[in-house]
Amino acid sequence: MREERQNRLIKKRNIVLIGSMGTGKSHVGRMLARELGWQFIDTDRFLERERGMSLAELGATLGADALRQAEAAVIERVRRYHQVIIAVGGNFVLEEDMFERLREYGVVVLLYAKTFRIIERVARKQGKRPTIDYDNLAGCVADLNRAWYGWHERADWSVNTTYRTPTRLAYTIGRYLHQAPFRFLTRRGQERHKTRRKGYSYGKKSSRSDQWRRRARHERRGSGGRSGGDL
Repeated sequence: MREERQNRLIKKRNIVLIGSMGTGKSHVGRMLARELGWQFIDTDRFLERERGMSLAELGATLGADALRQAEAAVIERVRRYHQVIIAVGGNFVLEEDMFERLREYGVVVLLYAKTFRIIERVARKQGKRPTIDYDNLAGCVADLNRAWYGWHERADWSVNTTYRTPTRLAYTIGRYLHQAPFRFLTRRGQERHKTRRKGYSYGKKSSRSDQWRRRARHERRGSGGRSGGDL
């Protein structure tokens, strides 16, 4: 019975976090990768290291169209990696072709948040977002958020990050991956349900799971139960 179930599992290589800027993809992805023992890649940081310039400098030098193409080239490379959490830059809404390419090898999780929360988060990084007009921050964020609405039903799963801490979000996504019908492949093509470390589980009896729940409850109490601005 177990072997029959494993044969029905969808085989994937990695986990992909998509969504607008300011939804917490980098914070959550880094934490989730650490807990799973996987590698973490932020496509924006990857591009910056590769080109030797900040994203803002790249935007000013290349222009929006060329920047989009450069980001797409990075995504095309990293989407084939095994056992990696990929946080896709949220400067542009994904195009249909790129979404399908990401989904070919990855479990795609959309992170989203209410517009007011994204404005709070993006405002902390004045001048660092090349596609944002900071003189019209609210309008730009609202437009970008609306543009992402159509992807909520396309992703394998969608998570609201408005009031959740990175700890709680990483735990929630980990639980989903543990229960979802996916099986991840190692670099050698071996099948492995690699959503936990050795001795690590998201199940009810997991001590690590209990630690995450306690930490998340503590963070909620410390913020009056309405957290989410620290992403």
